Amino acid sequence: MDSNITAVASFLTIQNGYGANDSGGGVRNFGSLTLNNSAVINNTTNSSISLTGGGIYNTGSLTLTNSQVSGNTAVGYGGAGIDNQGSAVLNNSTVSNNQIMGYHNSGGGIRNSGSLVLNNSTVSGNVSSFEGGGIINWGTLALNSSTISYNSAEIAGGIEAGTGTISMRNTIIANNSSSSGTSPDCGGVLNINSLGYNLIGNSSGCPFSSVMGDRLNVDARLGTLVGSPSYHPLLFGSAAIDGGDPTGCMGSMGPLLTDQRAMPRVRRCDIGAYEYQGDLYSIFLPLVNHNFCSPPYADNFSNTESGWPIVDNGTVRWGYVDGEYSIWTNSPEDFWVGATSGVSESNYKLTVDVRNDTWYAYGAFGLAFGISDDWSQFYAFEIDTGGNYLISKVSGSTWTTLAAGTSDAIHTIVRSVNKLTIERNGALLNAYVNDQLIANLSDSSYLGYGNLGVLANTSYNHVDMDVRFDNFAVYPVGCSAVGTANSQIYNRSPELQPELDMDKNAGVAYGKLDNNPPLSK
Repeated sequence: MDSNITAVASFLTIQNGYGANDSGGGVRNFGSLTLNNSAVINNTTNSSISLTGGGIYNTGSLTLTNSQVSGNTAVGYGGAGIDNQGSAVLNNSTVSNNQIMGYHNSGGGIRNSGSLVLNNSTVSGNVSSFEGGGIINWGTLALNSSTISYNSAEIAGGIEAGTGTISMRNTIIANNSSSSGTSPDCGGVLNINSLGYNLIGNSSGCPFSSVMGDRLNVDARLGTLVGSPSYHPLLFGSAAIDGGDPTGCMGSMGPLLTDQRAMPRVRRCDIGAYEYQGDLYSIFLPLVNHNFCSPPYADNFSNTESGWPIVDNGTVRWGYVDGEYSIWTNSPEDFWVGATSGVSESNYKLTVDVRNDTWYAYGAFGLAFGISDDWSQFYAFEIDTGGNYLISKVSGSTWTTLAAGTSDAIHTIVRSVNKLTIERNGALLNAYVNDQLIANLSDSSYLGYGNLGVLANTSYNHVDMDVRFDNFAVYPVGCSAVGTANSQIYNRSPELQPELDMDKNAGVAYGKLDNNPPLSK
């Protein structure tokens, strides 16, 4: 399109184009072009000469909104999907599955030597024979609430920062790969300027200096590329959920009130192009709200190889007993004792059935959550059979009470089973006993991922305490209907299936209670 032309096109598909003698197999723009709700797919350039921009070659002004650039190829210096040498803005759009071929060519998805802005957009599945599988930048690049994932190259599978400048905020760069093992997610010689609240899955070789809100070397937990324009959904427990700027997601033209799919940005905005909306609900007649949630992790302890520790140190014994998990101790002093299978989450509903299997009803027992790997920090939610409950924050040997009281919801008969539930969403904590809310509070001390487990506190002068746990399960936040734990990872839809952090060698911990005795004496 000539430099003196301004054009706006909507619901247009440009496909199977061929650039025989010039760059730009699908679109060659020197003017001002806007594509809305359009697709540029399966275009290519002449492989016998070095031509760029298999999908789009732009030296003018280009705006893509709700559009997709996919399946294009080129053999040239770069930019199989888009070669931008002018000014380009991508809103709610996707550049995916493009491939730049030939020796030492770069920018499988995008090659930018002009000015490029991505708002609420996805760059995924692109391939480069050399650098920058997703994007190679030689100009000015701004990434706002976007997702750069599953791209591949020899070096810098996600983004290669060449000359020029890159700034990014509220953006995911994760799950990219490099065949050389060098800089899988991002690489280059110039520093990437962080504006905060970004997530980088692997920061090795990445010229990135983190600032407030950035998360490095964590699993983004992205689902399969779906939709049109396509996107990667955030799976339950992703660190990107509610991990964005607490003041809101910002784009180049102001607040981004919706995500790439035009779904609302809810609560605190998420990192990346996708906003997690919570769990799926169905409405039936007569009007009954059913929330179908299978626990992504559940264990009824019928399988003695399900990953919980089996340890006996003489003072404490952890292990499986008759289809339950047991913490037994004969300590004559006040001790806390914990165990975890290594399941790690950030936002969740955690539930367990617990009972004291000793004839006397002393000691306390319950859930531990937000556990650091060395157990130096965690939260505890305990009850006793005197009808008391206690929620504590633990740091080293110091136990700080966050909430305490009595509740008629607690079953107080000896050996009776109580169902405990903690619902955590960021700093917000709701505690339930037998499905009755007994406490709600806010504490932001240990945000983000932490291990989940069980806990028992012994009672002075009462030895041989045996606490039993059953039906340990982790659900998405907001689930009201729960299923039966059966010692397996449930198979869910690709969009909802999490990839939980599992450590089969997860250990145990115990320590003397210096400043916080158990509830019952």
